[in-house]
Amino acid sequence: MAYKLPADCLNEIFEYFADDKISLHSCLLVNRLWSEVTVRILWRDIWRFLIFNENHAKSKSSLHIFRTLTAYLPSESIDLLLMNGIDIPTPISRTPYFNYVSFMKVLSFPDIGHMIESLMDQFNTISQSLDYNEHLVSQELLKALMKHFSSLKTLDFCTESSRITQNIPFTHFPGATECLADVTTLSCDSDAMLCPQLFRKIQSLSITFDDMISDELVQLIHSQQTLKDLEINAQFDMDWSIILPTFEPALRKHYHTIIKTKLLFNGCDMPFSLISSCFNLQELVISIYPIFSMGLQPHSDNFDELQFATFPNLRIFKIPYDIPKIETLIKFLEKNGKNLNELRTSKDYAYVDNSLNRSIAQFCPNLKKLTINFENDGLVTLKSIFDHCVGLESIIIWCKDNRLDGVELFELVAKHSPKNFCQLKIDLDFLFLPKDLESFFTSWWDRRPRKSLTLIFFKDKFEGYEVSEENIKIIERFIKLGTIKRFEMTDGFFYHDH
Repeated sequence: MAYKLPADCLNEIFEYFADDKISLHSCLLVNRLWSEVTVRILWRDIWRFLIFNENHAKSKSSLHIFRTLTAYLPSESIDLLLMNGIDIPTPISRTPYFNYVSFMKVLSFPDIGHMIESLMDQFNTISQSLDYNEHLVSQELLKALMKHFSSLKTLDFCTESSRITQNIPFTHFPGATECLADVTTLSCDSDAMLCPQLFRKIQSLSITFDDMISDELVQLIHSQQTLKDLEINAQFDMDWSIILPTFEPALRKHYHTIIKTKLLFNGCDMPFSLISSCFNLQELVISIYPIFSMGLQPHSDNFDELQFATFPNLRIFKIPYDIPKIETLIKFLEKNGKNLNELRTSKDYAYVDNSLNRSIAQFCPNLKKLTINFENDGLVTLKSIFDHCVGLESIIIWCKDNRLDGVELFELVAKHSPKNFCQLKIDLDFLFLPKDLESFFTSWWDRRPRKSLTLIFFKDKFEGYEVSEENIKIIERFIKLGTIKRFEMTDGFFYHDH
């Protein structure tokens, strides 16, 4: 008789395929045990399998998910929809094979809204406005689901992107108290009317700000005990003088527990006072999108407060778009660079400055991952970084307009990169011959200790060189030999992290 793996072993194995929908779907067909373990993983965050185009057009995945969810609608909800002239698609089965909703750990209002919007042409509707119909379907579906959720962990209550889920009193639906009690990750708009008593275990909070913050959200923030992760999103023309008097005092309680902060600002000022006292901060991401048409300039004064901040435990610092004046960033690294393991600077070529790169070599000796941009004499600076950052494992190099000699870069990496270095990711903006590539791979394989190399080329879809067929054959040969662990060509515009 064949040995059967228990469910916990299968679960541990299948977790490796958590993001591979095709492999997980193949496991559904083996037997009931495999199916049940797989379904739990698939439905934990079912919204990631929704596929929309820019107009939220329908897809097979959204239709299948919607039909499964509508099987939970009670007869009174179906009758209410019919009374309002809404005849929804027939569910796949009125009795689901599994209690799929009980496996869900993520509830996303934007995804529910977009799913229903994308499928509205499937409904046979009469009278009423389209918005009203979509809102009513969303409300009745959420009301039904709240009774079947077991214990949600993540709630995305940002309703600005999907108007049809606004003003749904979901926290008052039967079952809300029980299923929301263990939510640890919350995303919401700043005017969200959320009952503070229902959310006591928030560890990760993301707020999209408008020109006000609700009293309920202020109370919710103040009532938390273990807030660790804070994300702030702000858009054009934010008036912080209205927000800060109530938001900052509520946040002050958590300065000693916040270890990760992400600030996303689009065309507005950023009040660094919100984070300057988070002394235990370990990760800081600052994304300010410069809107030149609005008069904002690169190297804006927006960052000046940053140079005075001290974060003794900072390990990760990313500033991928608009950056401070170079001297401001250098002062920040002088104070906070010693313990950094990962640093990402802007890939915008307007911000290239080798004085910044030299300061990285000087002030950031413990880096393992680095994203950097180089000028023409960048190889000298790169050699200095290799010499001083002896634990460096991965580097992303932006080097547009032939600012680096590719052959010399390969030689420098092979001969002078630290012993644990194993990932090279560069702009494909220089031409190299097959013999140059072969020489680089041979030199790399002769290193001791020997490590396989991950090599990624970024190529602008409108510019840059192609990798020749002969070079591809050389790469494939060294992959088989084990010299190359992974090779990839990708669009650099969408590639951000290590």
